[in-house]
Amino acid sequence: MESFVDLSDCSIANQPDNINVFIVRLKVLDSDSISGNTANEFVGSYSIHNNKIDFNIHSLTEINEPEWAKKFLEAAKNTDYVFIRQSKLFIFYEQSTKVMVFTEIKGE
Repeated sequence: MESFVDLSDCSIANQPDNINVFIVRLKVLDSDSISGNTANEFVGSYSIHNNKIDFNIHSLTEINEPEWAKKFLEAAKNTDYVFIRQSKLFIFYEQSTKVMVFTEIKGE
């Protein structure tokens, strides 16, 4: 994940430089399965209907999750809609007032 954007106050929180081992990654495995990692690994599923995305994270331990990862996990519970533009995945949440921005990692 690259950043969190709060549209209500136009603030941007970029991924902290000091958490290289805690990068939030989201990997689409097939038409409805995902995996990824925060400080811990997770698996789950997703569904998209009319550009709205819903996540169902099945397996995750939240031991030693840094604040950046906790933000992602909370946002994933409140998603609104999604779109992709120029190799970036934008996931809107909290009544579309906030956005998680993911950048595609080639070769993964």
